[in-house]
Amino acid sequence: PIRTYKGSIFRMAGCLVVSYKWQSYDEVPDEVSAKPQLVGKSSNGSEFRLNMSEWQLRTLLKVLSNDQYEYVWIDKIAVPQDNSEHQFTLLARMMAVYAAARTTIVLRSLESNLFRYHQRAWTAQEFCCANTTLIYDQTRELEEVPTKSRELSLYLKKIHHDKSLPRSSIDSEKEMFEILRHNISDNIGQATPFWLCEDELPEVVGVHCLYKYAVLAGIANCQNEKDKVRALLPMVSNLVMGKEDEYEKVIRQLEVQASLESNSTNSPSMDPKRIVEGIWKQWHSNKSEHPQHGGQDFFSEQFKLN
Repeated sequence: PIRTYKGSIFRMAGCLVVSYKWQSYDEVPDEVSAKPQLVGKSSNGSEFRLNMSEWQLRTLLKVLSNDQYEYVWIDKIAVPQDNSEHQFTLLARMMAVYAAARTTIVLRSLESNLFRYHQRAWTAQEFCCANTTLIYDQTRELEEVPTKSRELSLYLKKIHHDKSLPRSSIDSEKEMFEILRHNISDNIGQATPFWLCEDELPEVVGVHCLYKYAVLAGIANCQNEKDKVRALLPMVSNLVMGKEDEYEKVIRQLEVQASLESNSTNSPSMDPKRIVEGIWKQWHSNKSEHPQHGGQDFFSEQFKLN
């Protein structure tokens, strides 16, 4: 069995944290030709399926064999998947997990459009909040294969012209998220628990946070629309929120600030009032996205990376 441990700030200091696009049987493209891997049982006797593709798991094991990490943290195993209060409490601490870890391994796997690593809300938070990153890109690895089959060579040529084909990332995504990561990581040390500023948000939390949210929400998709708010709002506001009412109080305060602001950008999509309206719609949504839909909403229609 795989041994499990209780997390602590001291254990995270020697920990490799895994950031990856979750896999499921109906999402893995044919080109990946690998299903989620059954790993086994944890030390408490519970059986779990580690939802990683063959490439993701193989890359993780390669890194572990070449470096000395005391622990490995994988969200699918470490965080309960039961929509409980315990789960939401842990989700509120995800920024701290990735910021405190020794290294975050970023696995940019080959994915269909709307499912790429940099198109997901939770991996956006993980990437931007990571203390140190170790990035592996499946498309780049395929390009570096010394002896390619004819089929692989043709496929690699096609993906440069056909944007509908599965790939790991596109240049504009990588460039934008590198800039965003440096911006977020420079300030994450000053992240404030919401209960310390419940009556009045810090001055740094203003309408500019709404602009960041709008751009990110237009790119990053999420299986559950409400989870998009949970993943992105703490990151752009640098506030740590746990309970549902804390998110709602922050949105209401941002709504008040938005009502006092004029739209200086002259762009309807960047109107602070419309952005808050979009956040409320996501927050009150009880539906999950269709696997082929990708979570397209108001934000997705306004912001697209080509």
